[in-house]
Amino acid sequence: MTDLDLDGNAPEQALAALEALGEKRFLEGTSGKVAWRIWGEGQPLILLHGGYGTWAHWVRVIQPLAQDYKLLVPDMPGFGESGDAPEPVSAEAIAQSLLCSLNSLLETGERPWVCGFSFGGVIAGHLARLLGERCKGLALIAPGGLGARRGPMPDLVRRNSSMSRQEIESAHRRNLEILMLADPESVDALALHIQQGNTAQHRVKSRPISATDNLARALREVRAPVKALWGDRDATAGPFLKERQEILRAVQPDVDFRTEPDAGHWIMYEKPGRFVEILRDFLGRA
Repeated sequence: MTDLDLDGNAPEQALAALEALGEKRFLEGTSGKVAWRIWGEGQPLILLHGGYGTWAHWVRVIQPLAQDYKLLVPDMPGFGESGDAPEPVSAEAIAQSLLCSLNSLLETGERPWVCGFSFGGVIAGHLARLLGERCKGLALIAPGGLGARRGPMPDLVRRNSSMSRQEIESAHRRNLEILMLADPESVDALALHIQQGNTAQHRVKSRPISATDNLARALREVRAPVKALWGDRDATAGPFLKERQEILRAVQPDVDFRTEPDAGHWIMYEKPGRFVEILRDFLGRA
């Protein structure tokens, strides 16, 4: 795969160039088309983005991971270029729509890994449950849906139509600093561009689902190996990381639970090299 310098181009051009290195397919889900982006060859690895997100949540790890895996990266139903989520909206319904569209991407006998970030972790748990024995393993990256307490944090900055372009950008920057990235220096032009594009396209309010124990209940029925990773400065977990570990161990006693120092919620953007290293280790130990 061509080594594309994401920071050597304007953000919009960088995303377009990365897309052009792969393939985009629109496949039928249960409530409309699901947009899938595909890079690489080998073991299938499904990457599910977070709430208010799109495939671009994975932008900094796509190239290194595509060297070893066939990456299957959707905009989940209700997000990005995909159609709306099935009604009534639920984690189970979104996972079922993904599964419906996924089947044509997998060869007979292929057993994918499923990896989900934040709200995508909730959906990943349900997709792993639906795949059953076809799921080779499940990697949860700072997932919601465990019924754990949310870390205390400042209120996010609300945007409105009366704001100037500069004020809107400042709001996105501040929200990334509060919620997504531990180091303010990580809030670069590409992160801002992705955040603005993602929030403009979402049609699913993910937080009410992430605030439940929906994932924890689904994990009781997952038979594949389960891995979990958090940044130790993840604002969504705050001082309650151990609580998340205890919940996961109660439903999946053999879970491989890890934390990464000095990383925030969007760990694969803030520390892409370490993320790829850890994920490869997760997948290699299944």
